[in-house]
Amino acid sequence: MKLIIAVLAIALSVSTGVGQKKMQAKITKEQATKTALEQVKEGIIQSTELEKEKGMLIWSFDIKSGNEVKEVWIDANTGKYLKTETESATHENAEKATDNAEKAALKKVPGEILKSEVEHKKGKTMYVFEIKSKDGKMTEVEVDAKTNRVTEMSTVENEKEKDEEDEE
Repeated sequence: MKLIIAVLAIALSVSTGVGQKKMQAKITKEQATKTALEQVKEGIIQSTELEKEKGMLIWSFDIKSGNEVKEVWIDANTGKYLKTETESATHENAEKATDNAEKAALKKVPGEILKSEVEHKKGKTMYVFEIKSKDGKMTEVEVDAKTNRVTEMSTVENEKEKDEEDEE
């Protein structure tokens, strides 16, 4: 159980940035694909994503090669190859679970995910996302990791007001 939670936390920390429509790549998907396939010979692309990782806009490719899946990062602004990682099945599943939770949160509150965490409440694992909506409001959205259902939503300002009231 601790391994799964750790993997979920890692996957969440390198969140995929699903739904961030403002992202503009200077390098096309086709250009990035060519560079990615040069890194993994005889590989088959399983998925491609334009995402923000560690503050950088990248093209991320999951490429199957033999029995392994390799994640290849290409800088979306320069087209430069950044790195390749071999992903375990556990990590891959955790990343998909995080993506699904992000999609559920963004469906309720369209915008940009600024912060994400994994929390444990009453024996359940929860994803907590802080989302800046298109109108600039900050909303915290909790998603059940098992069901991908949004369980709670609150504006960040309301949370701060509640905390201040509790202190009085």
